[in-house]
Amino acid sequence: MSLKFRRRSCKLHHRPADSLRRSGPRSAHTGRRLWLERLEDRTLLSTVSWIGGSGSWTDAAHWSGGVLPGPTDDVEIINVASDITVTLYGPQTINSLTCQETLWISSAGSLDLAANSEVASLTLYNGGTVSGTGDLTVTKKLDWVQGTMRGPGTTVVAPNAEAFIGTNQMGFQSQVLDGRTLDLLGSPESTATATWHGAGDPQYGGEVQGSAAFKV
Repeated sequence: MSLKFRRRSCKLHHRPADSLRRSGPRSAHTGRRLWLERLEDRTLLSTVSWIGGSGSWTDAAHWSGGVLPGPTDDVEIINVASDITVTLYGPQTINSLTCQETLWISSAGSLDLAANSEVASLTLYNGGTVSGTGDLTVTKKLDWVQGTMRGPGTTVVAPNAEAFIGTNQMGFQSQVLDGRTLDLLGSPESTATATWHGAGDPQYGGEVQGSAAFKV
C-alpha cells in the first residue's frame, strides 16, 4: 500500500509596515505586514505489514490496509504466529523490507529495494531477481538456485548465516551477478558453490567479497 502525504509547510514572517509595501494586508493591531513563504512538498513514507500465515506477496488480503505495498512503502514481515514463507511472483518495487521469515522469489518474480533491508531466509529460484540501490542482508540462509542479483546495491550474507549457491535437485543452475556485490561474511563452513553462465566471467559485472567458501 502506497500512501503519500503531502505536507505544505509555510513560514510566518513579521516585517515593519514601512519595509515592504506590497507584501500583504496590514494588521490593524500591530501595524506590521504578514507574508507567507511556501516551502517544498514532502512525501512521507508509510509502513505496510504482513498479516496471517504463508501466502503470495500479491494477495492483498495478506497486507495491512488490504493494498499491496508500493515504491514508497517500508514493508514489515514480522511477529507472525509461526514460521511462514512469502512467495513473490512478478515485479515488485518497495522502499525497504524487514522480514523475519522466508522470502521465496521465483518464476520471473523480482524485488527492487531502494533502501537498506533485511531478510531472515531468501530463496532465488527459477528466475527470481533481487535488484535496486538498497543493500539486503540475509541473516539466516541464502538459497540461490536460479536467479539474478542486479543493480548497485550489495547482498550480504551475515556472519553465521548459511549460503547455498548451486544446483537444485533437478540439476538446474543459473546464477547471474549483474553489477551487484555479493558479500559473504559467513563462516568458512558455509556451502557456497556456483556455476556461472552468460558472459563466462564469474563476477559477470558484479563483485564477490568475503572469506566464506565460494567456488566458481
